[in-house]
Amino acid sequence: MPKTSIIITFIKNEELSHLLRTLHSVIQRTPVKLLEEIILINDNSHKEDHGMILQNYITTIFNETSIRLLFSNDSLGLQRARLSGFKLARGEVIVPMDSHMEVQEGWLEPLLDVIQQDPRTLASSYLDWMHIDENDSWTYKHGPSTWKTYFEWNFDFGFQDSNKEDIEARQNDVTAPVVSPMCIGSNWAMRKDVFEDIGAFDEQMKAWGGENIDLALRVWRCGGRVLNIPCSHAAHLEQSGQREYRNNQDWSSLMEYNYKRIAEVWLDEYKKYFYYYRPELSAVDAGDLSSRRAIKEKCSQKYNRDFSWFLKEVYPELGIPGGEDNLAWDGVSTKPFLFAL
Repeated sequence: MPKTSIIITFIKNEELSHLLRTLHSVIQRTPVKLLEEIILINDNSHKEDHGMILQNYITTIFNETSIRLLFSNDSLGLQRARLSGFKLARGEVIVPMDSHMEVQEGWLEPLLDVIQQDPRTLASSYLDWMHIDENDSWTYKHGPSTWKTYFEWNFDFGFQDSNKEDIEARQNDVTAPVVSPMCIGSNWAMRKDVFEDIGAFDEQMKAWGGENIDLALRVWRCGGRVLNIPCSHAAHLEQSGQREYRNNQDWSSLMEYNYKRIAEVWLDEYKKYFYYYRPELSAVDAGDLSSRRAIKEKCSQKYNRDFSWFLKEVYPELGIPGGEDNLAWDGVSTKPFLFAL
């Protein structure tokens, strides 16, 4: 199996204990022969325990593991910080990971197995949850292993169970991968050369938000597939107040900019449905899209997969507002119905 580089980014509000818990779980539960390195990206955090204290701990406790601690003097944001780590990665396979995770035994091998079968695969772990209370007491909650990752026309993103037919088809092998339209933002594995071939991350997207939608659409349209792997689990720590940033107007503006870039490039003529649900984004300046459109054109010529193909072959559940193939649709919203003119 190919060796893997794991990229973990962190910022100033990350507790050192949570970061170390992540590192311990990765090192203890990942076969040495499959781990090329762990790259830690300090995204402009000047906290004392994120500098020499962390470096001394790594040197003392993890001295037999290749861990590189790198510091950015600029606040890159999650996506660009990860990309800086991907560029430096020596492993054949890259895995982005949040700095507050706990991987489970056997988490990596099944991801690498499906990548070996098809090198253009993006293989994703299933997420469990860890909750922490005011006494720093942890509770681990297992999530299901049949979910698909999805998005709506307005780019709301989430998880839904597989349909009845898919679940019945997997009864003889509950460990079989689940084909998914989308991927989660972390704990996915992909060959580095394939990631770069399909355009890596959009370096003009800001902070974070939407990059998983952008990546999954490119994987599918550039000859690949997205699989959720039931035998691979990792828990994400949910902390009190963790999602308060979503009420911040600055963060919302960055998300809108990112979403606009995705819609303009990858939805083709179907982008009108995105703008119906997000009309406020019609006037947003998405910046220069020429390099991303060039990637789409290259993939279209080689694999002949447009967004219409994606809707038919990968994600028919998304549906077409107003009826199948109704590109002349002009939605009118009533409660609780949408109908077509």
